Amino acid sequence: MIANDAQEALAFVFEQLIVDPVESPKHRSVTRHALQSHMRRAYQEADIAEHLVRAKVQLHVGARLQSPMDFAIANGRVVQLTQTWSFRLAQVDEVPDRVKSWGYAIGRFRDGEEARVVDAFGNVSRITRDVDLEVVVAPPETPEEMRAYEEAEQVFENLGAEVHSSQDVGAVSTKAAELARSL
Repeated sequence: MIANDAQEALAFVFEQLIVDPVESPKHRSVTRHALQSHMRRAYQEADIAEHLVRAKVQLHVGARLQSPMDFAIANGRVVQLTQTWSFRLAQVDEVPDRVKSWGYAIGRFRDGEEARVVDAFGNVSRITRDVDLEVVVAPPETPEEMRAYEEAEQVFENLGAEVHSSQDVGAVSTKAAELARSL
């Protein structure tokens, strides 16, 4: 098995080999790590240059606010931000609060506050408030998951994010490939 990092390898092993006795046979959890791996493959299949796909970046807004982002398509300038959220979890009740926290940072820079993205190597890319914002979700199946999703959906809508199911990552990567041509 080849993985980009230890977390991705563990997520794969967990999904393939570990049986969760709490989980019902009909309900299958989907981790954010699995969504991130799926998105990473979609970017590769869209032939986006590897150095443009920045994973696990930090969005810095103003002087002190920081928020992690799963992906930025950038090279000194960010053309797309992508965040993954799973609503198909045994314990989904914390997800809306995490989305709101993430949304607060995005909202601040969307409202005009100065922001930048810093990748794992310390490379800084400038970002404008009208950057393409994509959200990839593992859609809910149970009533509890649906309630959590509906709460988060309001945040996505207020931010002007394009929301895609995990089955539609190709649309995100295709758009990223088009935007990357301007870098």
